[in-house]
Amino acid sequence: IPEDLFEEIVRLIGYDAIPSIVPRMAIRQPQRDPLAEALCAFRTRLVFEFSFRETQNYAFIRPQTIAACGFSLSDHIQLENPLSKERPYLCRSLIPNLLEGVEKNQQKEKRHAYFEIARVFLKEGAYAASPSDRSPSLPAQPTHLGLVYAHHAHQQLMPYLVTLVQTVCQQSGYPVTLEPTTERGWWQQSRAVTVMVGETCVGHVGMVASAACEHLGIPDPVVAAELDLSLLSTKPIHAQTYELPGAFPAVLRDATLLVDERVLYAQLFETLKSAHPLIVRVEPLALYRDASVGAGKKSISFHIAYRHAERTLTSDEVEGVHATVVATMKKKFNAVLR
Repeated sequence: IPEDLFEEIVRLIGYDAIPSIVPRMAIRQPQRDPLAEALCAFRTRLVFEFSFRETQNYAFIRPQTIAACGFSLSDHIQLENPLSKERPYLCRSLIPNLLEGVEKNQQKEKRHAYFEIARVFLKEGAYAASPSDRSPSLPAQPTHLGLVYAHHAHQQLMPYLVTLVQTVCQQSGYPVTLEPTTERGWWQQSRAVTVMVGETCVGHVGMVASAACEHLGIPDPVVAAELDLSLLSTKPIHAQTYELPGAFPAVLRDATLLVDERVLYAQLFETLKSAHPLIVRVEPLALYRDASVGAGKKSISFHIAYRHAERTLTSDEVEGVHATVVATMKKKFNAVLR
């Protein structure tokens, strides 16, 4: 080959006769990779800000777990020669394998906060979030982010993970909204929301179905979320803006609302945030279900912070605004203040 001939010629002439020249090359700005940036942003925030642990699972899944999580075997790719006969299918969702991780560690740990970033394997025309949102240019093996969270002493699992997903997405430059979902998946019916960027569905957050927990032997409730980062990273990033802290103190009020079970937390949260210009912060406080609140009802409590940008609010002003906010919730959701 030519390289062998060159080597022989150089050997005869002598290597010292060849001048040493530093090679010249153009320095170009590296091409931006939105997916890689999203992976780094989500991974960093989940680990350092929310103390989640990253896991790495095999891409294979058991048929029993698929059925328990509400999926159909026909939607999964079956391997002709699997490494294990117990796991002949490729996963199209990260949640089942993450739930198995909860089951394996429940005797060792009280807090289960795990996430995984990995590819899932979809059949042609299938999509885990919403088929109508999938573009032909997107890969058949998209990169997903899966999260599971369980803590026997934490009663507000769903509000916690919803707030976490919103915060991480917002800090990463992807402002998201939450909408009720009628789709079926690994979550309990009426206990899940769709994560939207504009008009595009990029994932779901919900309470894991009791059938899946029972199948895996998990006694405590588990909440989970799954986002399609391949789809999310195609959306434009919004630059973050910062505001100076308020010069005047905020006034806190609590609101405990009795609402119908079908009313979602996300609906209440979004309505409260925009109920009045003086509201600067809304925080979930407690969720309560019991026979004393009535069948088909639930009680949800919120911290609401009011602040004026130019002066300190008086108690009478706050009480008047708070009454207006409660009236808004009553009109929209038939909520009763407890």
